[in-house]
Amino acid sequence: FPVLRHVEVLKPFSRAKQRAIRQLHYDASAKIFFQTRRRFWEEDEGIYGGGTVTDLAIRNLYYTDYGKETGRGILLASYTWSEDAQRWGSLLPHERLEQALENVSVIHPQIRDEFETGASHMWHDDPYAGGAFALFDPGQQTLLHDAIIEPEGRIHFAGEHASLYHAWIQGAFESGLRAAIAIHQSP
Repeated sequence: FPVLRHVEVLKPFSRAKQRAIRQLHYDASAKIFFQTRRRFWEEDEGIYGGGTVTDLAIRNLYYTDYGKETGRGILLASYTWSEDAQRWGSLLPHERLEQALENVSVIHPQIRDEFETGASHMWHDDPYAGGAFALFDPGQQTLLHDAIIEPEGRIHFAGEHASLYHAWIQGAFESGLRAAIAIHQSP
């Protein structure tokens, strides 16, 4: 809904839908990725998949399968939400990579030699997303859910916010299937 707030709708939606669009909050989220020359966490440390949770600024570090076919590695070097993500967003892209590299090197010193390149994405600064996922206030999901999923004429709504499994990809799939079936079955 964050992007829909900026779309001119010629025939206004119902009051309940407008309220849901206006009130639903999306959380900030930051992801920082590293590409490495080799999969040192597997080769040197026997770490296959999973993640590391830390009190460093990176908070969550994930060991992905991406790059396996090339011998290179892809780390989700940092995955953060809310204020932690906003702090990453306040840095310039190269500063994010430097800070994350410093944090990861505390856990895996070999990252300094193995690092090739990196990238970051701030979901809360993405004009096509407007945030990472719906973050309902207490009682808000119960209050807004019916209005969120209710079609407005021929317009159907889908996404993680339109599912009881919000904030997860399965919620986006579930609501997308629901909307597609409703469209297919409509006269």
